Amino acid sequence: MAGCQLAAWHEESTLWAGKTLRQTEVERQLVVSECEGLCQLLAEREQVLLARLGELDTEIVRRREENAAHLCEETARLSTLITELEGKCQQPAPELLQGLRSAVSRGEEVMPLHLVPEFPELEKRLWDFPGENKLQEALMGFLGFRRAHIHAEMNLSLARQRTMVTYPGDLLGCS
Repeated sequence: MAGCQLAAWHEESTLWAGKTLRQTEVERQLVVSECEGLCQLLAEREQVLLARLGELDTEIVRRREENAAHLCEETARLSTLITELEGKCQQPAPELLQGLRSAVSRGEEVMPLHLVPEFPELEKRLWDFPGENKLQEALMGFLGFRRAHIHAEMNLSLARQRTMVTYPGDLLGCS
C-alpha cells in the first residue's frame, strides 16, 4: 500500500513540476515580450527627443546666422557714418555743425545695437527640455508596476499549487 502511495505522490510531484516549469516558461516569454516592447518604446521616445533637440539646434544656428548678418549690416553702417564724420571734420564750422546734426540723427538709428543677442524662448525651450525627458521616472514607474504584478501572480500561483498538491497523511506515518 505504501508503495502505491509513494508512486502516486511521485506522479503528482512530477505533474506539479511539469506544470510549474511550463508556467515559468510562460512567465519567461512574457518578460522577454514586455522587455522588447519597452525597448521599442524607449527607442521611439529617443527618436522623438533627439528630433526635438535637432530642431532646437537648427533654430539656434539660424538665429546665430541672422544675428551675425545683422551685426555685419550695423558694422557697415557705423563704418560709413565714421567715414562721413571724419570728412565733416575737415569742413568749415557752420557746415560741420549741420553735417554733425544729420550724422548724429542717422547714428541714433544705427546705435541701438544688441551685442549679445537674447533669445529667451530658445533658452526656455532648452531649460525646459529635461522636464520633458521624464523617461527615467516613467521607466521606474513601469518597473514598479510590473514587479508588483509579477509578485501578485507568483503568490496566486503558489497558493493554487498548495491547494492542488495534497500529501496523504498515512504516507508519512501520520494516520
